[in-house]
Amino acid sequence: MTTKGDPIKIRYYQHGDADQVRKLFLSSMVDGPNSPHRASMNSLLSQPPYIVGYALIISGLLASVMAHSRAWRLAGGVVAVVLVAAMMLHRQFISQIFMGHMKENMNSDLAGVAENYKMRPVAGSSCELEPSSHSAFWVAETSTSDGLGKEIVGCVGLNYYTRYSKEDPSSAELRRMVVSCHHRRRGIGSKLLKTLILYAQKQGLRSVMLSTPSFQTPAIAMYQRLGWVVDKEIVTKRSLMEVNLVYLRLDLNEEKRGY
Repeated sequence: MTTKGDPIKIRYYQHGDADQVRKLFLSSMVDGPNSPHRASMNSLLSQPPYIVGYALIISGLLASVMAHSRAWRLAGGVVAVVLVAAMMLHRQFISQIFMGHMKENMNSDLAGVAENYKMRPVAGSSCELEPSSHSAFWVAETSTSDGLGKEIVGCVGLNYYTRYSKEDPSSAELRRMVVSCHHRRRGIGSKLLKTLILYAQKQGLRSVMLSTPSFQTPAIAMYQRLGWVVDKEIVTKRSLMEVNLVYLRLDLNEEKRGY
């Protein structure tokens, strides 16, 4: 872990970054108080099936202590216990689905960042890479606490080879935007995004798209501060859980934002 005074350097991904980037992505998505995994688990608590469940649990508990009939008291207690157990099992099931999705991500573009984001070796270097197309991948780097090494604390990718660019050749997709939970509120996310925006503008792209669950309110707020606007929202149901996906678009032609 690094100290908060260490400067942050934004640079292109290198071959030696693979393990750190994969570890950072997984830990940032799963661990920490504001991680997407914890946010998704917390969002379950306000889902309609859970609200109905709360009411039934309370009714069952009340019946278990207030009903005149022993049979009704027993039934109320059983209902409350069964519903609590069902909610716990459902939360565990959702957690497993989330972790399965993370595993898919780790085995997709993050399994070969250089290849999937079209990064090529820099002439005369054995480890440094540079973009060879509209796509690119960046990392945020700072010094370790002992000052003897470097630590990757954030990353982001711009992928030109997704469904967005197939529909609109002047558009690309922002992907794999994460910042270490130990280094948030240092402006790292904004630095990564501004670097990506400048690159996209230089490539002649007209827009950058991204999608994120609606419960990722801090991330959405950061995107909107930098010019992204909501393009559409789609509600999908997954395992008794409604997931509201927010699609945001950044119009690069509106203005030169002075980044």
